[in-house]
Amino acid sequence: MQVVETAVSNELQLESSKSGRVSPLQSTEIKQSFGQSKEVFRGKNVQGIFKSKPVKYPIASQYRSLAEGIVRTKFNEYVQGAVDVNTALAQAEEEINKAVSAAAGK
Repeated sequence: MQVVETAVSNELQLESSKSGRVSPLQSTEIKQSFGQSKEVFRGKNVQGIFKSKPVKYPIASQYRSLAEGIVRTKFNEYVQGAVDVNTALAQAEEEINKAVSAAAGK
């Protein structure tokens, strides 16, 4: 527990933030110190990264794993030169639509 406490301490997070690592802590001081010890951040609007909020991860379709297998197969065929990219995409779409229809019709 002492290691975790040290890792999330304000002092360590402040130093980490100064070196260009985004801290999970909400301290204004830590956010304002972001990138101060790195030359690459000088003169840049680095505070802009703190203005946006992450979006929620989209809920996957129940057929996602089914589709991913088909896409992986078609991608491998494309990489091996068996089909061109447009053919691979068209075939993948067709196979996915058939597989989803069959699975939904069960």
